[in-house]
Amino acid sequence: MNCGGQHNPDLLYANFNQDTTCIGLGTRAGYHVFAVQPTTRSSYAWDVGATGLCEMMLNSPVVAVVGHGDQVDLSPRKLCLFQSNKTEQHQEQQPLLLLEFNFRTVVCAVRLFNRDKMVVVLETQLLVYDLRRKRQLLVTLDTALNPKGVCALSTGDRPCFLVYPAGVDPTSGAVGDVTVFDLVTMTSANIGNAHTSAITALAISADSSLLATASERGTLIRLFKLPELTRVASYRRGAHAAKIHSISFSPDNTHFAMSSGTGTVHIFKAIKRFS
Repeated sequence: MNCGGQHNPDLLYANFNQDTTCIGLGTRAGYHVFAVQPTTRSSYAWDVGATGLCEMMLNSPVVAVVGHGDQVDLSPRKLCLFQSNKTEQHQEQQPLLLLEFNFRTVVCAVRLFNRDKMVVVLETQLLVYDLRRKRQLLVTLDTALNPKGVCALSTGDRPCFLVYPAGVDPTSGAVGDVTVFDLVTMTSANIGNAHTSAITALAISADSSLLATASERGTLIRLFKLPELTRVASYRRGAHAAKIHSISFSPDNTHFAMSSGTGTVHIFKAIKRFS
């Protein structure tokens, strides 16, 4: 999630990898990766320049980096895939640039699916690439205006869903609608209404059976069964509107947590019930 501000002027981005064993940070100097548990790989950092987005590929040394705009050669419209070359003998060796992508508009988010697919979120599109074939573009998906890069990607192999705010037109959806896209069959699995206002946060459970959603009002969190998009539960965060920053499920799919602009974190039990 983007987290730069007056309280953290040097910290621009923070996010876990797919299995939550590491956390990646984007800073004014570059990107940093820290192991959550001592049994995983040791931490490392590279001063490649101001990093607005930093997404890890599982536990591998591959990191997707998007610039914050402080340097011309690392702009918000440029995405680089780096591989760490950290060794016992060469601790300070620079990372290897594997691939470079340039876009006409700002990159709002990046999601990596295992080691073969990459999702790039632009303001009104999602681009799905096959990394095994370098730069091959598999599909382009239209979305609602999405400057925050809101989307959710399954962490498992099968099923594997990509969920995003549906495009606002008669054929692709209305405000508050979400689209479920199957990354295995590369087809649209479903589209349905989640809220009456714009979607601001999405999360998929570890087993890809549940989707959690929040809107710009921030008063309700809703759970849906995937891929049917059947509503199974609703949770009230509060009576007053608040900005929802993120939602995340527990590894066993029994609970989920959400953070908001009020400076609080709410934890709910993911009860599968119709409401």
